[in-house]
Amino acid sequence: MNAGFRNGPHARVTTQGEDATELRFGPEFDAPSASYRALAYHEVAEVLRMREEIVRKEGVPPEKLYPPVDRENQRFHTARKHAHRFDNIKKSEACAAIRRTITTETDARGEPRFHPFEVAQIMNLMPEDAEEARGLIPSLQKKVDLDDDVLNHLLSAIRALV
Repeated sequence: MNAGFRNGPHARVTTQGEDATELRFGPEFDAPSASYRALAYHEVAEVLRMREEIVRKEGVPPEKLYPPVDRENQRFHTARKHAHRFDNIKKSEACAAIRRTITTETDARGEPRFHPFEVAQIMNLMPEDAEEARGLIPSLQKKVDLDDDVLNHLLSAIRALV
């Protein structure tokens, strides 16, 4: 059920119960068979770059495929510029290594320590230390079993991979 609308060019319908601080994102992300995952800016840039390559290989000039007045084309170019602007990783190998490092981190029960959304946020924001990470990613504040030393060590390890 729709909780409400936000007006303007970035309008979005929200689903009742979605809350990033509680790691609730709706069925597309939360179901065990979820068809979507949160991506880092570098991964978004890669997907968009692959799409452009496919268009070029097919021999279709981008201006014919997406005329400048096409809203989808404007969104594509805006997304591409945004992803490239905020991409702080730059190399696909480093991006994959960082994701692997974060996702293989487990808690005392052997469960993944970080939610996929937290993984993407850590990758995108590259916090300097545990305090900054918890300030930027509110769901980390609620992880009482996540020691600051463990988080600082992880953040240091991923920064070394960039």
